[in-house]
Amino acid sequence: MSKRMIAKLVLFVGLSAFIGSHAVAEPQDSTVALVNGASYEKAVAPGSIASLFGVGFTTQTIVATSVPLPATLAGVTVKVGGRVAPLFYVSPLQINLQVPAGTAVGAATIEVFVNHAETPTQSGTVTVVESAPGLFTSDATGRGQVSALNLDYSTNADFERFPGARPELAGGIVMLFATGLGATNPMVADGQAAPFSPLAVDAGSPTVTIGGVAAPVLFSGLAPGFVALWQINVQLPDNLPTNLATSVRISKGQTSLEATIAVAGKNDFGTLSGTVTDGLSGARLANATLTLPAVNNGMRVVKTNAQGEFALPVVRAGNHTLEAKALGFVTEMQSVTVAANATNSAALTLAKQRPNIVMIVVDDLGYADLGVQGSPDIKTPNIDSIAKNGVRFTYAYVTAPVCNASRAALLTGRYQQRFGVELLTHPNLPVIETMLSERLKTLGYATSLVGKWHLGSTGQFLPQRRGYDEFFGFLPALHSYTVWDQPGNPIYRGTQSVTESTYLTDAFTREAVDFIERKQGQAFYLQLSFNAPHSPLQAPAEYLTRNQHITNTNRRTFAAMMTAVDDGVGKVLAKLRELKLEENTLVLFHSDNGGDPSDNTSLNTPFNGEKFQLYEGGIHVPAMAQWKGYLPAGVVNTSPVITLDWFTTTLSAATGRAVSDPRLDGVNLMPLLQGVTSAPPHDVLYWRYGAPQYAVRAGDWKLLFLDNTLRLYDLAADPGERANLAESNPTKRNELKLLYDQWNAQLPPAP
Repeated sequence: MSKRMIAKLVLFVGLSAFIGSHAVAEPQDSTVALVNGASYEKAVAPGSIASLFGVGFTTQTIVATSVPLPATLAGVTVKVGGRVAPLFYVSPLQINLQVPAGTAVGAATIEVFVNHAETPTQSGTVTVVESAPGLFTSDATGRGQVSALNLDYSTNADFERFPGARPELAGGIVMLFATGLGATNPMVADGQAAPFSPLAVDAGSPTVTIGGVAAPVLFSGLAPGFVALWQINVQLPDNLPTNLATSVRISKGQTSLEATIAVAGKNDFGTLSGTVTDGLSGARLANATLTLPAVNNGMRVVKTNAQGEFALPVVRAGNHTLEAKALGFVTEMQSVTVAANATNSAALTLAKQRPNIVMIVVDDLGYADLGVQGSPDIKTPNIDSIAKNGVRFTYAYVTAPVCNASRAALLTGRYQQRFGVELLTHPNLPVIETMLSERLKTLGYATSLVGKWHLGSTGQFLPQRRGYDEFFGFLPALHSYTVWDQPGNPIYRGTQSVTESTYLTDAFTREAVDFIERKQGQAFYLQLSFNAPHSPLQAPAEYLTRNQHITNTNRRTFAAMMTAVDDGVGKVLAKLRELKLEENTLVLFHSDNGGDPSDNTSLNTPFNGEKFQLYEGGIHVPAMAQWKGYLPAGVVNTSPVITLDWFTTTLSAATGRAVSDPRLDGVNLMPLLQGVTSAPPHDVLYWRYGAPQYAVRAGDWKLLFLDNTLRLYDLAADPGERANLAESNPTKRNELKLLYDQWNAQLPPAP
């Protein structure tokens, strides 16, 4: 038995032989009385725990804190039969000690010495017998509920009187604790803790009677790690009836006082075990609390282990309501029926408490334009921190190589070809499609769009008609960063055009931070859609100065624009931190499509292609997610994912449970983000950009149709798409072509 388990026992019963006092007839004058430390009977055995009562032993109360036990404590020394006794505890009226193992049987003198005096200040006599069994009990009389542990180290007791305790099923094993059973083999020196190996076992054989029936003794000896404490492992008789105060005695030469033990009859009780699972990610929840109301309004409480498993070994048969709680999750109540003399199971799934959601989208960012993505010249410490504190995807895709089509899929969770938003000439997102903002608004979220919209510029297509409570930004594809009063393209707050004079990226940051500040008391969804680093290339001097190491003028301006974005992301994250919202906020970051090097000097290294193309450079983007305290930190995931998945993942987070909707093309990434699964979330990914281009990826293989030519690439070996294998591997080419044709047949014709 571990010290932790014995400590649990000591704390539960308050063993008087270690730490307490007990009301007995007080000796008079200089006479002292030595009694059995468990039962307070007058006979003691060599090597046993005993309590000495008297008057004025010392002015202090001190407990020994280490082994071997001291011979002197608070200036007090005690001899029994002329031998110095190790001391557990000393107080003015009581001393707890170990009777020296070599004490002779018969009458023995007791002498108390104070401050190294040569003559005793108090004395008395005691009867020493070979064996004087005494069971430790919760009331420190040797007659009440025994101090016992069940085999799972729970405390054996009436669970309706002692919270956290439970009876043991008939036929089960309990550990009793006693003193006074005499010699062991090997013998243990006075004051020393019993060894773990070899065990100090009983030199004789005690008899244990439970409910009037002899019970098999499986082990009898000193409890390892403790001084003079006996441990007797005994199996309860199989046919005992339910009785939370079943009689128990231990005999060895003499018989102990009758105590009680809590027994659960097999015809009245069963076992209940099961699991608790995170409904969002599918992960098993460790340290969840399970509460089962017991009879007479008592409560049974257990926690799940590291594997999310729990066990209630003894539950009264019948119908119960099982409650499961975990930090950050919604409490779940589940009805369970427990059959007697049977193993019963329950599986509980807890909904995650809904987080705030901050989705940060940047425009025309190249794959290699962030520090964390290996940028050679641009520093983005704040964006990088999202990856550091969360999960970064190395194979994240968008559904289109242009802005509006990509955003349409992102915000509906459906391939945009299904509803006709495929080219830049198709700006309006059909109102029949349900947007993420609309779904979250119905769930009670405060919703805001800050930045670029590009999904409709009139009437029913405006952001305020699509689920956003608030809007600050512009409607079409692009906007100047420094010329705000553009004819036909104003900056809007809601439906009203406003005058703005702040560098546009900084203005968007300001509005985002303000929204978080104002909505901190409720669940909120913030879509922060920076138009940077989309052209035109414009940046104020303060950001240009921080990038003066870049000699190319256009690249320096591009870098300055990204510095402004990074500062903005930093301010958003800082506000979440300031308001203590980090552990309740899911932060997503990605680019809407690949970089456009000829327009804004972005870098798509190591990929071929760019914006407007279905090469990797046009659709393979930086993407990362942070949810402190819930998602792991610093994880790099190589599974192919697509921004369609943000919709389903975010909606799942908002509802607390995994969303499964056949109308959605995206999947819930939380199992992948949490590390519950490593399996790729998609077997196949598809792209179609008008009639001229299409692509399909299955595993590491990608088929691309461009310039009236089929191109097959092994992305594992050739991520830059340099070696066309379409002619050398026609089987794989035709396999992927069939996959695309089957998908394309479900869609309206390409424009």
